Amino acid sequence: MASGWMTINTLKISRLFLTTPQKKRYCCGIADELHMPEQSVRDQLRAMRDKDWLESEQERIDRSLVVRQSRVLYRITEHGMAAAAAALGEVQWSGTIMLSS
Repeated sequence: MASGWMTINTLKISRLFLTTPQKKRYCCGIADELHMPEQSVRDQLRAMRDKDWLESEQERIDRSLVVRQSRVLYRITEHGMAAAAAALGEVQWSGTIMLSS
């Protein structure tokens, strides 16, 4: 992989976002879906956002109807789609890493 910040977790999360690029996702949902520790997902989401692979927004909720804190929602950017596809292609081409979840 070309970049030192990218890990197998980055690739797994990227692949998930690429499956439905318009879908907004949140940390706990990603952690559950990929069977990964929540803190690992949170760290990767932060790194991906810092590299402009993801955009984030605070969820809008009606506190009178929902008894939980609002979540940070993430969506992959155009730049992120291109960069993630390239990174996943590089790994797939080299055949060095399995991305099964």
